[in-house]
Amino acid sequence: TGLDDPIRAALLVGLGDAQRQAGDPVHRQTLLDAAHLADRLGAADLLVRAALANHRGLPSASGAVDEERVAVLELAIEAAGPDDSTARANLLSTLALELTFGRDVSRRTSLAHEAQAMALRLGDDVVVLRVLNTTLMALLVPEALDEVTAMSRQALSLAAKVGDPVARFWAAVGELMVQTYRLDGEAIDAALALMDEMVTEIGQPSLRWLLQSSQSWRAMVAGDADRSEALATEALQLGNDTGQPDAFAMFGGHILAIRWMQGRQSETVSIVTATVADNPGIPAFKGSMAQQLASIGSPDEARRLLADAMGEDFYVDAHDYLWTTTATLFALAAVKVEDVAAAARLWELLEPWADQGLATLATCTGSVNLYLGPLAALLGKSDEAERYFSEADALHRRLPAPFYVGLNNVGCARFLLARDNPGDAERARTLLDEAGDLAERHGFGDIERSVVDLRNP
Repeated sequence: TGLDDPIRAALLVGLGDAQRQAGDPVHRQTLLDAAHLADRLGAADLLVRAALANHRGLPSASGAVDEERVAVLELAIEAAGPDDSTARANLLSTLALELTFGRDVSRRTSLAHEAQAMALRLGDDVVVLRVLNTTLMALLVPEALDEVTAMSRQALSLAAKVGDPVARFWAAVGELMVQTYRLDGEAIDAALALMDEMVTEIGQPSLRWLLQSSQSWRAMVAGDADRSEALATEALQLGNDTGQPDAFAMFGGHILAIRWMQGRQSETVSIVTATVADNPGIPAFKGSMAQQLASIGSPDEARRLLADAMGEDFYVDAHDYLWTTTATLFALAAVKVEDVAAAARLWELLEPWADQGLATLATCTGSVNLYLGPLAALLGKSDEAERYFSEADALHRRLPAPFYVGLNNVGCARFLLARDNPGDAERARTLLDEAGDLAERHGFGDIERSVVDLRNP
């Protein structure tokens, strides 16, 4: 009967929350139904609870905006009223996160900052921590790295103080992303260790999926392709079991990076084609396709993708934490096919962020300066090329990231051999010797072929 509706709405909220924690994908619809019922009843508290429970700690899907969840959050914000409250601060921060892949960057940023300011005014550590954890990814773009780093430090400190293992897990995720941008290997491993500890304590399968995905790319960066692929495969199964909408996209990101490392990109044409088609909101996959096509001998197709990207003014409205990864993948393609116009534009876009790393939830593709060296060489910027090859070498040895050390060696050797100054040939031979050793030790097929080609022009 109608009198039972408030009880039914409350039960649906509880059921949906339990389903989410158990990794049951039906939780999304359960909580949407609960929210709409609460809205019809004018039950503001239940509407807020349903809106906040229907949230996995990440955007609902990589590269997309879940419009139904956004609509419920907007209803709940209106119901919560304009005054400072825990509910409003949490709702604003959650909406900012859900809009991570939206095109209105200023709205996303404004919502995140409004939520943070309100949480600080409320003075509740639990609220501040949740808002920091929820807004970090929404704000993580190159120009905001210092701000987001400070947020992560504060969140980790509060998480240790508050003692909530779920909040501590998400603080560790934020720290992982920040430190990947900063290419601090010790801090990356510390964040992964904390994630692992919290997952063991909490036991939620959806959190384990994210942990295994992150462990996969860390193994790849360390040069262990077999372990990386095994973890990626386990994560795909767990992601599918728990209804993660981007489980295959994450897996695709892992496999594309691993096969690139192994020199087996010709095997992944179908994967990258399907991933591009299924994820139109993630331009990084188009960059990966352009790089792959350039590498396997389809330069005209790679140039077409480059022209399309440049025609978009390089996705200026897709400004999120994947943006620099997208630009560097296109940079690889531009260098390979010697597209000077595209290289010049990509140089202009990437140069301000030279020392930053490239962080996604699926992979880490080194530092921006790893890609600036070859761009500078193609553009005839000899001094800049020397500097960026040197800086990339230091960063990737410190991480350590043997594939990127070898890749940088090959790029620098190619630059030196083309320049043909006194002593350059000997320097190039030394770089190629080390790159060849790394390729043999780790199975870096692409680097091995490049070494052979440069030694036998």
